Amino acid sequence: YVFRDMNSPYVYNNASFLPVFLCARDVQAYLAERISDPAKFPKLIAYPHGNQCFSWSTAPEMPAFEMYCYFLHRWKGALAYIFPYGYDHRYFAPLAQAAEDIAATEDFVFKGKRTDRVKAIQETPLPENFYKDGSNSQYPDIQNQSLLQTVAYEWNGKILAAVGNFWQKGECFFTLKVDGLKATDSYVVFLPSQKAVFTYDNGTFFTGAQLAKGILLQVGAFRWNLYEIEPYRNGMNLPGVKVDQNMVRKTMAARLPDIQKSLDFELKEAAKLKLMRSADEVPNYSALKDLKGDGIEAKYDNGVYTFISPDQKLTVDLKHGGKIASWLYLGTQIVAVNPNFGLGIEGAWEPRPFMLQSPVRVISLSKEKNALVLEMERRISHSESKFFEGVTIRKKLRISDGEVKPMSTIVNSTGDSQS
Repeated sequence: YVFRDMNSPYVYNNASFLPVFLCARDVQAYLAERISDPAKFPKLIAYPHGNQCFSWSTAPEMPAFEMYCYFLHRWKGALAYIFPYGYDHRYFAPLAQAAEDIAATEDFVFKGKRTDRVKAIQETPLPENFYKDGSNSQYPDIQNQSLLQTVAYEWNGKILAAVGNFWQKGECFFTLKVDGLKATDSYVVFLPSQKAVFTYDNGTFFTGAQLAKGILLQVGAFRWNLYEIEPYRNGMNLPGVKVDQNMVRKTMAARLPDIQKSLDFELKEAAKLKLMRSADEVPNYSALKDLKGDGIEAKYDNGVYTFISPDQKLTVDLKHGGKIASWLYLGTQIVAVNPNFGLGIEGAWEPRPFMLQSPVRVISLSKEKNALVLEMERRISHSESKFFEGVTIRKKLRISDGEVKPMSTIVNSTGDSQS
């Protein structure tokens, strides 16, 4: 499920629904490899997220957007779960439009044949998707996926070209190319959901050659457009408004500044994302040194600081959250030595269980009277916890003979509100 947990801070992800699209694709591919008999092929039904667990909510467009993703990969049905559960007409309207689009085009998908003759090439800026240079083991190819996706089918001499814009913040103008049509024949490009018929600048319908070269179209933010392309016939009933290429070009020029503003927002988000992902890197400990204090000394070796004084030997594991991994006092071990646990580990129960176990960066090691003070920090990354992502934990250990005084500080290092 893709949802927004109202009990936790909002973390923006411009590609949050790409996994839905790829899941719909991969489940069908998995079954097709194993079931060759069409009569035995399961009729798949999806459950796009509606509202669950009281705080798992979603935006008005999202259940409908998911339904398109499953439909275009030949799933037999989809039901928003749970729905309506308090949602109003803002949620009903996109679902109703999706149901109309699906009913009007299901023959293409279920009776037709998938084709790769159709391509959509962005003309206005699109950000790189959230998973670029990241990781997602369930969908290895997600890093290379565009936020503009195309699925096409051929049926009964016509083509369905579905173009989806996964970017939630901005619309996209693109060039639609269709190969393999008769060069001199005329073709109608129709968008039934908007009752729009697209034409050349002089109002004539496109030739096969013009469609092969490409025509300029637009899809809104977080929207699917389902275009129908078919040969023109005299006397065709084409209800709707004619939209020529000149009008599309003028509209693109007028809206480009707003698209650029949305892209500027994305660039700032990408910079924050890069910083957050850098938290997964193991800090460079090569410059760390030993230090002698009053009656206590610290020795560094392979990611561990060992503090030695007359009555004790205490180790701090920098690679595992800066925890006290071992504490021998007068020859007795007073820490439960365990690879996953230790003393002085920061953690939380809500909104999700979390325990700091990743490498910390050493800020400083300094002297005080009869003690040494080790200061460390860790900025929590998305891979550790999407609920605490961007929070920095700063910890200080004041270590003397037979005594440790810990202090932890939580810092919102995202620059955004996290309440």
